[in-house]
Amino acid sequence: MKSYIGQIIIIAVFAAIIAGFGIAGIIENDVSFSELENRNLAEFPAFSPEAVFSGIYTNSLDSYISDHFPRRMSFIEATRRLDGFYCFDAGLIAEVFKSGKALPFENPTPNANTAEPAETNTVSPAPPSTETSVFEEAESSETPPPSKQYFLTTKLDPGASPESLNSLVLLDSFIMEKYIYSEEKAIRYAGLVNKLTDECGVKSYVIMPTPAAELYLDHGFISGATDRDTISERLRELLSGPELIDLSKVLAEHKNEYIYFRTDHHWTQTGAYYAYRELCRAMNLDCPELWDYKFGHKPGFLGSLYKSIFNRSEAKILEANPDDVPYYIPVNNTVAENYKTYEMTDKTEKKLIYPENSGYSVYMGEEMFLGYIHSPVRNGKSIMIVRDSYGHCFVPFLADSFEYVYFIEPRYFEDGFKLAEFVKEKGIETLVFLNYELSALGNYWMDWSTNLEKLTAEYKN
Repeated sequence: MKSYIGQIIIIAVFAAIIAGFGIAGIIENDVSFSELENRNLAEFPAFSPEAVFSGIYTNSLDSYISDHFPRRMSFIEATRRLDGFYCFDAGLIAEVFKSGKALPFENPTPNANTAEPAETNTVSPAPPSTETSVFEEAESSETPPPSKQYFLTTKLDPGASPESLNSLVLLDSFIMEKYIYSEEKAIRYAGLVNKLTDECGVKSYVIMPTPAAELYLDHGFISGATDRDTISERLRELLSGPELIDLSKVLAEHKNEYIYFRTDHHWTQTGAYYAYRELCRAMNLDCPELWDYKFGHKPGFLGSLYKSIFNRSEAKILEANPDDVPYYIPVNNTVAENYKTYEMTDKTEKKLIYPENSGYSVYMGEEMFLGYIHSPVRNGKSIMIVRDSYGHCFVPFLADSFEYVYFIEPRYFEDGFKLAEFVKEKGIETLVFLNYELSALGNYWMDWSTNLEKLTAEYKN
């Protein structure tokens, strides 16, 4: 009898907790955009018998519940705080257990710089250094016109020694991710890219932004790291159809420019420009010079890698040296069309560059499933980019070389979408896979191949 009463009490407690979350969900405002994740949240699905029987309604409802769980953003923020634990060195943790002292956490207040973006009508020399700008003039491997010598760099101490933070490395005021190549992941990634290329039946290219650590750290500092040339050579061997556009050399040539954020895992739009230029060269297309663009920058950005260590004392170094977000308005500036469905019946328009936004969302705003640009360039050329978030600052450049630009983010995959069917239906001539090398081939929490697999002809959810 006591056991029976105890079970009733447990059930009642759980029911009360669930009811409490339900009431909280009703009371809380139904937000539509997550700034922490830089994406739109799922909307409440429209009910119809067809949607129910096809399973689309229940899948959409599940996504809505996941995105609007009461106090969800608080949980995400707490998770980001806990992420800081993985940066502790084993020696430090052992010392803490021996001494019994508390972990040396700091709780800094992030830089709250809200300065308006600087912008110029024509590309001009960089502004003088200030407390909120990391920009300064730098020599480039190329020589633009003397009046437009505006290449930018960060102010790093050339004598600084790298400091290991487990999966991260801090070099002066530059934090970056360690990169360990995985042969298993490389084989899977190349196999899927080959398969999708065969299914689509068009010319394709693979572009992989090189992890910053590959350019700024001496080889051998990261234990177990594979030689850069070996990785590129092996990937070429694995790719049977697509052409690899190896960025490691061209980015290394421009490493003194501001091509990577120092507090975030992404490249800047300056780095993306050089990838765009390499693609145009591979396709024998003309493209504007970097100094042909209308240039601006937004100061005061503290990115994802800063957030991984913001409860450590080292975070103060990054807070004192926040990133600037450089951006380039396309020569043929236009708008992009955003679609949540592959039928492309729910168009919303968005800008290619949002100078008024903060952080990485300056580049095309929030994430999207499917996008389309009909550029003023009337050359009949079409291209589709299968991208991750690195494509945000890359895609705007394409408006200057292609008339029809499609881009898709597989993480926001919609049931029923088949890449090959879409490419053939739209008459797309060129396919580009643009994926961060660490997530495609390396020791990353995300395996990008899982997202590519959803695009194959035989994939079933």
